[in-house]
Amino acid sequence: GVGIEGKEGRQAAMAADFSMGKFKFLRRMLLVHGQLSYYRSAFIAHYCFQKSLFIAFIQIMFAFDSGFSGASLYSGLALVCYNTFFTSLPVFLFPLDRHVPLKTLFSTPKLYKEPQASLFINWKTICYWILRAMYQAVVVYYGLVYALGHAHSSSGQGYGFDSLSTVVFSLSVFVQTLNLVLESTSLTLPNIVAFIFNFVAFIVMMITFSSIPAFGILRVYHYLLSQPQYWLSLIIIIAIALLPFLVEKYARTQYFPMAYMKAQVGALEERRRGRDH
Repeated sequence: GVGIEGKEGRQAAMAADFSMGKFKFLRRMLLVHGQLSYYRSAFIAHYCFQKSLFIAFIQIMFAFDSGFSGASLYSGLALVCYNTFFTSLPVFLFPLDRHVPLKTLFSTPKLYKEPQASLFINWKTICYWILRAMYQAVVVYYGLVYALGHAHSSSGQGYGFDSLSTVVFSLSVFVQTLNLVLESTSLTLPNIVAFIFNFVAFIVMMITFSSIPAFGILRVYHYLLSQPQYWLSLIIIIAIALLPFLVEKYARTQYFPMAYMKAQVGALEERRRGRDH
């Protein structure tokens, strides 16, 4: 509950979940902070669910191809680092993203109807993110199996299991990070720095892991970095994995916009008019 400090005492405020000094602050709390909190919480729930399912679907497809041998396509180190390091920092900074400017949220109370109607998170949105994880997992796994299975390195040798595992892990991190970029509506400087840092840190850490024999991928990543097929497969598979959702987002914004999307357009037009004058 919300407690308001008044002349009658602070008992209610101290027992409440949120406390404020004046009643007028309630409007900003509901229309601005409440709206942003609901939107961000809904997206983070979807995103974390999706990136975990993405890994699970790839493991399931590999289990079929390996005859249910019990082997894991991802190493234990990769599974630990996936959620702990490589996909965590952008998520922590996502609360800086604002789907609608603060001024618009404060001046447009009708936007509060969308959270009340559970439009940001419901069974339809959950199904959408499950299908998204499934599609991207299929593209990443079978795209790489086909690409590396029919390719040879510059030395004429084929790519082995360690190479396949490392490339799949690279694509997993890159695709999930770019998913977050794609769904961001107002990229702030800290968000941009976090995304760039995430890519650079991944490459540096993989080079480090590949330099230590104890991690079991000695020189594998060094070898992949020197192969054109590695970079080409990254670009093509990432494009195939993300392009449908880029088109879907554009179509949804242009032809089936929600109220907050219309508010975004209105805020942009108002900003442009301000610059013209």
